[in-house]
Amino acid sequence: MSSLRSVANQFARLSSAPIICLLATACAGSAGSGGFGGANDRMLGATFGRQSERQFIGSYSEVRSVGVSRRYVYTATPSGIAVYDRVFNAWQTPLTRENGFSFGDQISFMTGDPVEDAVWIGVPGAVLVYRPQTEQLQRTPLPGVPDYIAFYRSN
Repeated sequence: MSSLRSVANQFARLSSAPIICLLATACAGSAGSGGFGGANDRMLGATFGRQSERQFIGSYSEVRSVGVSRRYVYTATPSGIAVYDRVFNAWQTPLTRENGFSFGDQISFMTGDPVEDAVWIGVPGAVLVYRPQTEQLQRTPLPGVPDYIAFYRSN
């Protein structure tokens, strides 16, 4: 996402006509090559781009919950969970249905972990812990719908 943001900033400095020409040239030039949508990718079953280079970006304008850790700000939306890195001032790869998260509409609570920069998410029948640095999503089943989570620190 940070490279996409820097490219967007570079394009913002240009007028709209060169952007259209540049994008059209880039798409036309890569159609026959093996990079994005070329013959080699069609043989591998890809529709556009390589699987590792594609990213689903949904609408993150309807925020239903927010969790904050020392480094990250997490926002829950129907499309998934957006992750903002406050250290690098950049958005990370969102946690979406395509990469294993399918509880966007059912979140009962979300809170940032004060120790390990993870986010704890309550959904019907489970508590999820997402760690963006390792892109690990852990699910712990439990009966009912969790209402909140509390962290206890002893001296």
